[in-house]
Amino acid sequence: YWLQALAVSAVSEPSARDIRPYRLPSLIGAMLAAWAVAWMGARMFGARAGFVAGAMLGACFVLSMEAGMAKTDAMLCGLTALSMAALARLYLPDDSGERRNRLHALLFWGSMGLSILIKGPIGPMVIVLAIVGLSLWDRNLRWLGRLDWGWGLLLLAALVLPWGIAITIATDGGFWREAIGVDFVPKLMGAQESHGAPPGTHVLLTPILLFPVALLLPAGLVAAWRRRREPAIRFGFCWLVPAWIVYELTPTKLVHYTLPLYGA
Repeated sequence: YWLQALAVSAVSEPSARDIRPYRLPSLIGAMLAAWAVAWMGARMFGARAGFVAGAMLGACFVLSMEAGMAKTDAMLCGLTALSMAALARLYLPDDSGERRNRLHALLFWGSMGLSILIKGPIGPMVIVLAIVGLSLWDRNLRWLGRLDWGWGLLLLAALVLPWGIAITIATDGGFWREAIGVDFVPKLMGAQESHGAPPGTHVLLTPILLFPVALLLPAGLVAAWRRRREPAIRFGFCWLVPAWIVYELTPTKLVHYTLPLYGA
């Protein structure tokens, strides 16, 4: 809502009752997701692969649909992809001659903080599961030192705490009771609002939702498994698989839930 308020203030006014400015953050979020995946793909596999990946993500059915809606999910996808792209830059071996710098850590922490302001714990869940997966797969924790935890956590707090304090005061704590007790926890415990579905539903829907990327998925999965020892491939697996399992095991399912994983 805060991004929509900024968009309306910039190009319109609330009294105009025009829906289009409220959709601008979603459009920008979809563009950000495509750019972040292109940037990350170029770093991992070359400029051509990065361009194709970003273009196909931007054109896929569910993201292009969300880009035209005045809701949170396209921007969540964009910020998650940007945070993961920065994390990839910090994780991958530095063999390209490009120096790591504080900007990558800044992008990582800043994007994750903004994703919290978009949709609470969803972005951090995807990111943290990927970090845990990479650390377990590599049996190595030393690379985590590249994240600049000290000032990174301070930046995260500076982005999130003012809003958290303000919403607590404004609603006398009612926001947290509603968000956690009425919305979040019931989705984990059972099917909410008649949106229940069995595990595997997201996999079955992927050929439609991820079209046209889905045309390349069989060959891509085979190639990825054969090259799974490469750091870039491990990164993709750890971004995709742990969080996907969580979404499949969650009783409440909507078609856009797995959108933050499509960049992988």
